[in-house]
Amino acid sequence: MKTRQPAEPRAHHFVPKCWLAGFTDTGEPNGMLYVTDLKRKRQWRCKPSKAGHQRDFNRVNGAGTLDPLVIEKLFSSIESDIAPVFRRLTREKRGPKDGFELGILVEYLAIQLVRVPSFRAVVRGALESHFRKEILSSPEAWERALRRVGASLGDPGTDYARVLEGLATGEMKFTAEPQFYLRQAAGVLEDVDETQSLMKRDWGWQISESGQVIGSDNPVALDGPPDEPIGIGNAPWVSYPVNRHLLLYGTKDVIEPPHLTMKLIARHNTFAMLTADERVFSHRPDFLWLDSAGHCQTDWRLFSKVDFTPTQ
Repeated sequence: MKTRQPAEPRAHHFVPKCWLAGFTDTGEPNGMLYVTDLKRKRQWRCKPSKAGHQRDFNRVNGAGTLDPLVIEKLFSSIESDIAPVFRRLTREKRGPKDGFELGILVEYLAIQLVRVPSFRAVVRGALESHFRKEILSSPEAWERALRRVGASLGDPGTDYARVLEGLATGEMKFTAEPQFYLRQAAGVLEDVDETQSLMKRDWGWQISESGQVIGSDNPVALDGPPDEPIGIGNAPWVSYPVNRHLLLYGTKDVIEPPHLTMKLIARHNTFAMLTADERVFSHRPDFLWLDSAGHCQTDWRLFSKVDFTPTQ
């Protein structure tokens, strides 16, 4: 009699269930949270296990791959280490009590930054920009690139004008296998580790006793001058909602801790909505946020990123 093999996990979490638990009504993995899809204008209630994942998001394919789930298993192992810290901080409604707790939060913050869909979108955008500026800068540059890879110059799919038109209309898009993005993520983490850019920051946190802080599918938010490229190394402000009570932030310069008010929480929630890829997570459907006029709101259906776009 053959032993039945367990089904291969296909729903890969890019924000872990142990983190999402901090935004539920009970603060536990079996609690319930509200998922608000700002892109599709929908909201629903579910458990952490049903949120923050994509099918085969971390599956590694290709020749020589012994285990296509090697990265997914690595993330699961990392989550086993951070989960007890998340659980303690949520239950006790406090910030990190010592260097160990702060250090493990900051280390995980870096991992969380590069394991979400929005990181892959940034990498894809950079690749597309390079492709347009260098490879598609002229018909001659395009032809040289085709010759380097041994592509047929007479193939309709390699026609220079057709490629430009396809990119302009969206008919052609840049895609890559998960392993490409995972290699880019590993490079970022290696650079962060070598430069110690995160641990050199001045870290602080704020506690919301009422638990009004929301999370998003792009939870590590970077802020800085709008006219400069912002990355984890040079961003003046890095913030990470650890749970609905605790907001962790790191600055390049020492600052006076701001006084926590409901409006300040609403401002953070608005920033989370603006930097989210698609969705935000909360323990209640009517969470606080600020509209473009600076007024507190609780109806997420009134939110639009367009309202916060500077006019020329």
